[in-house]
Amino acid sequence: MSFVVRVREPLGERAARPNELPLGVGGEGAAVAVPGIMEGVIAARIGADEHGLYVEAPEEAAGLATIDGRTVRERGRLVHGDVLAVGGARIHCRLNGSEALLDVVHLEGNATQPPIFDSTEREEEAQQSADAQSIQRVPFKPATVSRREPRARPKPQRWALAGVLIVLGSVLGYLIAATPVRVSVDPPNADVDFQGGWPEIGFGGSYLLRPGKYTVVASHPGYETTKHAVQVGSARNQQIRIALAKLPGRVTVDTQGVAATLAIDGKAVGPVPGEYSVPAGARAFQITAPRYLDFNETVEVKGLGEKQTFSAKLLPSFSPVTIESKPAGARVAVNGKDVGATPLTTDLDAGSHTVTLTASGFRPWETTIQVQANTPQKVGPVELGLPDGTLTIRSTPAGADVAIAGRYRGRTPLTVALAPGVQHQLMVTRAGYEPAQRTVPIKAAEKSSVDVPLKPILGEVTVRGEPGDARLFVDGEARGSANQTLSLPSAELTLEVRREGFDTFTTKVTPQPGFPRVVEYKLQTPEQTRAARV
Repeated sequence: MSFVVRVREPLGERAARPNELPLGVGGEGAAVAVPGIMEGVIAARIGADEHGLYVEAPEEAAGLATIDGRTVRERGRLVHGDVLAVGGARIHCRLNGSEALLDVVHLEGNATQPPIFDSTEREEEAQQSADAQSIQRVPFKPATVSRREPRARPKPQRWALAGVLIVLGSVLGYLIAATPVRVSVDPPNADVDFQGGWPEIGFGGSYLLRPGKYTVVASHPGYETTKHAVQVGSARNQQIRIALAKLPGRVTVDTQGVAATLAIDGKAVGPVPGEYSVPAGARAFQITAPRYLDFNETVEVKGLGEKQTFSAKLLPSFSPVTIESKPAGARVAVNGKDVGATPLTTDLDAGSHTVTLTASGFRPWETTIQVQANTPQKVGPVELGLPDGTLTIRSTPAGADVAIAGRYRGRTPLTVALAPGVQHQLMVTRAGYEPAQRTVPIKAAEKSSVDVPLKPILGEVTVRGEPGDARLFVDGEARGSANQTLSLPSAELTLEVRREGFDTFTTKVTPQPGFPRVVEYKLQTPEQTRAARV
């Protein structure tokens, strides 16, 4: 159990930090300074652990502190109502659940002091009281009355006077031996009763009591009844302080039908809606529920056993999203999970979601939406498009570049998906060939193809050389004898002249219309090539 320790001193009230515990009680310089103790001397230490409060005395200061007259020599427990006497001060211990109040009263300069007395004084008073009230045993002898001379009967007035004198004497003796005691109770109008010892005479919080041991019982509607053991001595103007703890209140928590969980002061309590017994005072209520924002609020609990209702309106962490489409009946998937068909309203958690619409005979539609908590929104109506058609484009020769509506799409042979109901403009180009254009209509979900022959732009190239029986290859394609004149496309070409026993002759040429080109070769044997390198 973790205790919150507060200290109330003549100069004010403060809370003790955890790193200050245990609190040193002693002379000037101690955490709790009291009169009657030398500077720097610690007479006792007050600390807290999992079992509650405890008090202990250092070996060098043993005997300087007492609890209800008992000298503190080793660690002992402090319970509600205990009074620790140190030097010229009294420290009253008040426990309320996990809270502890140490009420420090300085006797020096104070006209009143709590009823705490030295054990020696108690023994002396007890001895004096015993001596004063000792009774000697005497034998009993019945009185005899002479028949001849009857005794005169006393008059009633004399009996009454004797009775009054006896009562007055008893009262006077009680008043002379009694000690005035002031009882301060919070709340002020609580009932106070002294049990044990002599009967008390009291009015307005002041009592006349014979010295002795008493049990003070304080009670008030709405508060817990407390009992305190006190010792009344012969000192004048003694004072007793009693603080009653409020009874818990019955708090009904209404979440307007939302099933949630309640925590009070950080401790889980149970499910709500529901009614719980809650200690009086300011309490931190936290209500949590799936798919709702956390609710936090400080509630002032009246206590005193009274009932009160606390209503909490939980804000959803989701929002309704309405989705519509043309045509209606499209299947709706959110983050890949099917949630129904349009028109549709569904609750989505706050955040980013992917919404997909699919319908037979129509092209799928997809988008990403951002959902804010407790903020409804609408998507659509979304007009679903017809499914794409596919077009296969081939060219002669292959490897031509294809652009559709001015956008490059690849090289032939090429298959692309195109929107239906539109005339698509194709441009097919290849180096050395004239560009070719086509206009192609596309139908929904239909496959079609188009062949585009390319017209070459030719230039004249003459190849000649030795040996004359060598073979000619253009871009790897055999073209016959090496010595010949060819019309070739106006693009960069690779010419090769090959003959067995000779190294291959390779060159690149770009034919151009109107500009004949001549390529000459002379093949060499491998030995001639090596000699030429040397």
